[in-house]
Amino acid sequence: LILMKLVTFSYRFLRNLITIHKFLLSYKSDELQMRDKSLKLVARFISTLFIPPLSLLFATIFFLYKSDDSNNAFPIILISLVFGVIIPIVYFLIMLKKKKIANQDASIKEERTIPYLFGILFMILGLSTLVYFNASKMIQLLWIVQIVNTLFLILINKYWKISAHMIGFSSPVAWLVFNFSNLLLIPFVILGIIIGWSRFQLKCHTISQIFAGFLFGFGLTYLQLLMLVRVI
Repeated sequence: LILMKLVTFSYRFLRNLITIHKFLLSYKSDELQMRDKSLKLVARFISTLFIPPLSLLFATIFFLYKSDDSNNAFPIILISLVFGVIIPIVYFLIMLKKKKIANQDASIKEERTIPYLFGILFMILGLSTLVYFNASKMIQLLWIVQIVNTLFLILINKYWKISAHMIGFSSPVAWLVFNFSNLLLIPFVILGIIIGWSRFQLKCHTISQIFAGFLFGFGLTYLQLLMLVRVI
């Protein structure tokens, strides 16, 4: 119930914010054009800071800081950094340099499939390494649900460019809420609105794609956790 109220409020707030922004843009002056450029720079910074690999790393660090299960913290963070951030980003940049991807936002949805598939490969390697270093079951579960979510993302992306940014953000959020408290939803939903605004401002996604990404990532992750904690 709390989640639905937050989502409804967030949707209305973001929609009104975008409506006001569109109204202002319709009366552009030189000053407004400069302001628009500044907004795009801010949006680019936010969008880059919360690319899916970094959201996964931030969630891992937050979990290790908040929980009592901080054994092997350094190797877990290092593995998350190498397999979850560095290797995927380097691969993406290589694809970008070879012009296999149109731009840094991978705005053409058909070009996203190969990076997603390689992302799954890197996550499997990372998960295997985490298991080797005896990472906690909850850390392992985070990587498992990320793999499953990416498989679903590939299927959806064939027909509709749902926001991978929002899936990559809301999935770790669901994992943190599952482990700690529903109260974490409040600051993370606010942060999700900011990230969603950045993706809209950069013309990467529509409002529906942004909200669908958040709800899909959160819902699918939470459902998997409810099922997997009984098995693993």
